[in-house]
Amino acid sequence: MTGPARTGPTAIQRSAVAVTLVTGAIYVATLLPGVSFGDWGEMQSIPYQLGVAHPTGYPLAVLLGKLWSFLPIGSVAYRANLLSAVEMSLALGVVVLVMGRLGVRPLVAVSLAIVLAAVPTVWAAATTARVDALHVLLVTLLLHRALCWAQDRRPRDLVLAALLAGLALANHLLTLMVAPFVALYVVWVGRHELIRRPVLVPVAALAGVAGLALYIFIPIRASFGPSWVYGQLLTTDGFWYLVSGAMFRGHMQFLSPAGLANFAARAGPLLGLTAARWHPLLLAAAALGWGVTLRRNPAFAVLEAVLVTVGVYFYVNYYGDLEHYLLLPWLIIAVCCAVAFEALIAWGTRALDGAGSEGEPASRASRARRLPVGAIAGAALLAFAGLGVGLGWHANDLSHDDRGQAFVDEVFATLPRDAVLLTYWDAIEPLWYAHCVEGRRPDLLILASSNIATQGCQDFHGAIATLVAERQTYALLPFDQDYAGLSGSFQLQPVKSLLVPYGHPYPDIRRDLVQVLPLGSRVGRAPG
Repeated sequence: MTGPARTGPTAIQRSAVAVTLVTGAIYVATLLPGVSFGDWGEMQSIPYQLGVAHPTGYPLAVLLGKLWSFLPIGSVAYRANLLSAVEMSLALGVVVLVMGRLGVRPLVAVSLAIVLAAVPTVWAAATTARVDALHVLLVTLLLHRALCWAQDRRPRDLVLAALLAGLALANHLLTLMVAPFVALYVVWVGRHELIRRPVLVPVAALAGVAGLALYIFIPIRASFGPSWVYGQLLTTDGFWYLVSGAMFRGHMQFLSPAGLANFAARAGPLLGLTAARWHPLLLAAAALGWGVTLRRNPAFAVLEAVLVTVGVYFYVNYYGDLEHYLLLPWLIIAVCCAVAFEALIAWGTRALDGAGSEGEPASRASRARRLPVGAIAGAALLAFAGLGVGLGWHANDLSHDDRGQAFVDEVFATLPRDAVLLTYWDAIEPLWYAHCVEGRRPDLLILASSNIATQGCQDFHGAIATLVAERQTYALLPFDQDYAGLSGSFQLQPVKSLLVPYGHPYPDIRRDLVQVLPLGSRVGRAPG
């Protein structure tokens, strides 16, 4: 039976918009204002230059970032950071819609979405330029559309879910830990509809392929060169090496006995980490909420459990300390918490309904007590969410963080004119940004020490020995063994001690900037 036509947004939709605006304001107020390091710095410059990012290429993030870079607000780096804030705040709005689909009232959904927004890892992903915020947005949209299909059986929801899965894969291969299980859920809950209308299967598959087809950007971009940087991407092996993330497989233990052992061994520390990010009572609420979902919507509860388990398993078996791989598990914890509090409010309301004075009609007692119970509980949750934002503000506020800019300024001030710098991934990205995007120090040649053919925006494909013989050459490297690799062929003269980054979007170790000289050279006075 068809219900009345909607004449405007529902309460849960208005709540989703409110969460997007509120969290967006929080993230913009605490946004990193400028350039950053490593992966964070790369996604500030590569989209603007319309280049190819490190494996797996992230074509959707690059193309979207290029379009966003035309926004006439602040620096290019600031715009890239702002894009993450917009993507994460939109994702939190979609989380509210997911909660609404599971029967959670608007005030509870808003409160738990804001609690999720204040989780340090979520906050960090929203205030710096990376692909994580876009991944969270696409996955939440996929989960929401899968729920819409499960409840309404509209073909457009199935096709849109497939398109979102393809787009998510075109952004991040971590989607492989999500999309297959969502697909199984979609097929299971809609199996009767799919049997009745089998044409929906190939249509949805085509939609998924359409989203995934964005990877064609990589060979198209590579065809414009330079060949010594992008030439390998025009071969099947080179293209697959990039998009499959083959260079990272040595860090993966997923299908080995060591992976299971590592998962078991790290269960305790991981629980402690999760408790540190969430209040222990919220973890208990999440367990309760999952139990409620299992009773009401068993297929979705199984999907939640699988996604959390797979996400945690990936986290503990891939490097082991990259918390952004826990973003989806924490999102599901927030959804389960919302379901738990909604159930507790409903139980409390029913208990008060049964506690009316003797002879008072139950419906009258219900009308008298239902609003206060829901309103008081919702207000308490909202206050708790606000408290979490307030307590976390100082630790997550990057609005005055100029360490990336200070690092660039110090390096550029130290290097003499026409110098060459050999450095590494985390340090090179902010330098390439300043050099290639902002046009600073065009006289310098800034090269990746691990592969000097990897260029930011420079035309060079020679040998280090030639550079050392012809130009003043310097090296800034993260480990002693890196310098040892040079010392066998060259003479190294320390110039200046610098605070540099390694694995973080901030400098955290001190290393020497050294001048690289031919063996037997007379050591002169160091510049700077």
